[in-house]
Amino acid sequence: FSFNNFYCPFGKFIAAAFRLWFLVFGKGYRVILRQCKWFVMILRMSIVMMIARRYLSVVLVLLLALNGCVVPGKMP
Repeated sequence: FSFNNFYCPFGKFIAAAFRLWFLVFGKGYRVILRQCKWFVMILRMSIVMMIARRYLSVVLVLLLALNGCVVPGKMP
Protein backbone atom coordinates (compact mmCIF):
# COMPACT_ATOMS: atom_id res chain seq x y z
CA PHE A 1 0.00 0.00 0.00
CA SER A 2 2.92 2.34 0.66
CA PHE A 3 4.10 1.79 -2.91
CA ASN A 4 0.67 2.89 -4.19
CA ASN A 5 0.62 5.91 -1.87
CA PHE A 6 4.07 6.95 -3.06
CA TYR A 7 3.09 6.86 -6.73
CA CYS A 8 -0.39 8.30 -6.24
CA PRO A 9 0.50 12.03 -6.69
CA PHE A 10 2.78 11.15 -9.61
CA GLY A 11 -0.03 9.16 -11.23
CA LYS A 12 -2.43 12.08 -10.73
CA PHE A 13 0.15 14.38 -12.33
CA ILE A 14 0.53 12.00 -15.31
CA ALA A 15 -3.25 11.76 -15.65
CA ALA A 16 -3.55 15.57 -15.61
CA ALA A 17 -0.76 15.87 -18.18
CA PHE A 18 -2.45 13.34 -20.47
CA ARG A 19 -5.78 15.10 -20.01
CA LEU A 20 -4.19 18.42 -20.95
CA TRP A 21 -2.43 16.75 -23.90
CA PHE A 22 -5.68 15.26 -25.25
CA LEU A 23 -7.55 18.52 -24.61
CA VAL A 24 -4.95 20.54 -26.50
CA PHE A 25 -4.27 18.11 -29.34
CA GLY A 26 -7.81 16.72 -29.58
CA LYS A 27 -10.11 19.76 -29.59
CA GLY A 28 -7.69 22.60 -30.37
CA TYR A 29 -5.66 20.86 -33.05
CA ARG A 30 -6.43 23.40 -35.79
CA VAL A 31 -5.74 26.28 -33.44
CA ILE A 32 -2.38 24.69 -32.58
CA LEU A 33 -1.61 24.34 -36.28
CA ARG A 34 -2.44 28.01 -36.87
CA GLN A 35 -0.24 28.98 -33.93
CA CYS A 36 2.53 26.80 -35.39
CA LYS A 37 2.21 28.62 -38.71
CA TRP A 38 2.57 31.95 -36.90
CA PHE A 39 5.48 30.51 -34.88
CA VAL A 40 7.22 29.36 -38.06
CA MET A 41 6.71 32.80 -39.60
CA ILE A 42 8.13 34.50 -36.48
CA LEU A 43 11.04 32.04 -36.47
CA ARG A 44 11.80 32.76 -40.13
CA MET A 45 11.61 36.50 -39.46
CA SER A 46 13.97 36.17 -36.48
CA ILE A 47 16.47 34.16 -38.57
CA VAL A 48 16.23 36.76 -41.34
CA MET A 49 16.76 39.52 -38.79
CA MET A 50 19.81 37.70 -37.37
CA ILE A 51 21.31 37.37 -40.85
CA ALA A 52 20.40 40.99 -41.60
CA ARG A 53 22.09 42.17 -38.40
CA ARG A 54 25.17 40.20 -39.31
CA TYR A 55 25.32 41.66 -42.82
CA LEU A 56 23.84 45.06 -41.97
CA SER A 57 27.22 46.76 -41.59
CA VAL A 58 28.42 45.35 -44.94
CA VAL A 59 25.19 46.40 -46.64
CA LEU A 60 25.39 49.87 -45.10
CA VAL A 61 29.00 50.28 -46.25
CA LEU A 62 28.06 49.10 -49.74
CA LEU A 63 25.07 51.46 -49.84
CA LEU A 64 27.21 54.37 -48.66
CA ALA A 65 29.84 53.50 -51.25
CA LEU A 66 27.19 53.27 -53.98
CA ASN A 67 25.65 56.50 -52.78
CA GLY A 68 29.08 58.10 -52.80
CA CYS A 69 29.74 56.80 -56.30
CA VAL A 70 26.37 57.93 -57.65
CA VAL A 71 26.03 61.21 -55.75
CA PRO A 72 29.46 62.35 -54.50
CA GLY A 73 28.10 65.65 -53.12
CA LYS A 74 25.96 63.90 -50.47
CA MET A 75 28.89 62.03 -48.96
CA PRO A 76 30.54 63.77 -46.00
